[in-house]
Amino acid sequence: MEDKLKPVLVEKKLETCEIDRARMSLMDPMLIEEKVQERTIDEKVQERTIDETAQEMLRHTLREGIETVWDRYDMQQPQCTYCASGLSCIRCAMGPCRIIPDHNRERGVCGADRDLVVARNLLDTIATGAAAHSDHGRDIVETLYQTGKGTAQGYKISDPAKLKRIAGELGVTTEGRSDEEIAVDVSLGLLEEFGTVKNEICFSKRAPEQTQAIWDAAGIRPREC
Repeated sequence: MEDKLKPVLVEKKLETCEIDRARMSLMDPMLIEEKVQERTIDEKVQERTIDETAQEMLRHTLREGIETVWDRYDMQQPQCTYCASGLSCIRCAMGPCRIIPDHNRERGVCGADRDLVVARNLLDTIATGAAAHSDHGRDIVETLYQTGKGTAQGYKISDPAKLKRIAGELGVTTEGRSDEEIAVDVSLGLLEEFGTVKNEICFSKRAPEQTQAIWDAAGIRPREC
């Protein structure tokens, strides 16, 4: 059996660095060649982000051929416009289902119509993204706890005023206590928020009063029991 062809790595630095992707192992070399004169690195960086720190990192990745999320996004183009409409569903093993009214496909196998399919897909996307960012927040809180305990090498309390301000929101006592002691109690209080059984998440009170009123009227205040 013949060996399958593998992507070819560009092993030497190209003469010009003003290209979209300099060395990408997963990209078609012909596509790289087509893009050499299409756009400079600085133009591409400006298009991808306005954050100066991220721009510097992107310049490095583009020159060195390091793959990033933007590269993978470009390689997925053109994306499926049908899937982008939200009218397909893969929630169960009987799918995927596609809602195509012109072909008398008004409902999925489960009976969901176009409105329900789109709404569920949107909620799934929001929940997945929120869960991922929530986990990032938990990592930060755990680092704060380790910093307070003195076990997080290289970390220190750099903004005591902010620490005490958050402690006040959580009801943590600060008077006569060291920053590290406060950090431990603040982090424990925040960790409890991730799996709280209280009626509401503490930081939900940070939202504008008008927003909170809408939440309460609809019964959707975050973590409301």
